Parts: sequence; C-alpha cells; structure tokens
Amino acid sequence: MMRNLRDQLHAVWLCFQVTIPTHGERPLEEHAEIFLKEAKIILGNIPVIVVFTKYDRLLTFMRAKRKGKDPEQEAAQYLKTNCIDAIRNVSGDQNILHVEFSCEI
Repeated sequence: MMRNLRDQLHAVWLCFQVTIPTHGERPLEEHAEIFLKEAKIILGNIPVIVVFTKYDRLLTFMRAKRKGKDPEQEAAQYLKTNCIDAIRNVSGDQNILHVEFSCEI
C-alpha cells in the first residue's frame, strides 16, 4: 500500500546558491519556482526549509565594493531583498524558513 507523501516527510530542504549582484545569476531556476508554487498543495503543512549556500561569496563581494558602509549589513539586506523575499513571493508563503551558510577557508 502506497502511503501519502504527506505521511512520509517531516521537512523538505532546498539549497540555493546565493546570487551575486552584477554576475547575472538568477535567484531561482524555473523548476525551483514551479516546485515552490505547488509545494503547499503537494506537501500540505510539511515545512520547506531553504538553505542559502555560499553566503561567504556575497560577503566577499560586499567587502570589495565597500565605500564606508557596513558590508555585513549590506549582504544581509541583499539576501533578504533578492533571495528570501523572492522565494516568499514565488511560494506565497511569508513564513518560509531559511538559513544562510558559509564555509570560509
């Protein structure tokens, strides 16, 4: 007997690389947008957790273009405006969980 997908999952983790301004990178690919638009219908109340990877690239970019401003604050604002808000707008879920991840060497 096949169990309902909603009965088998506890959470869905999606990983997206943080896009860099002026590099022409898209925050979301087409299939990710489709999934996010349909996730609530398919998953019900199963949480979707978004992990933004390579946040250190964004910090490095912001530090390099620094002109007396706070690069960490600029990076956080960029992430919110261009990544988190973009996912919230596509998914229609204003409470979507997220975390940014860096691996600085």
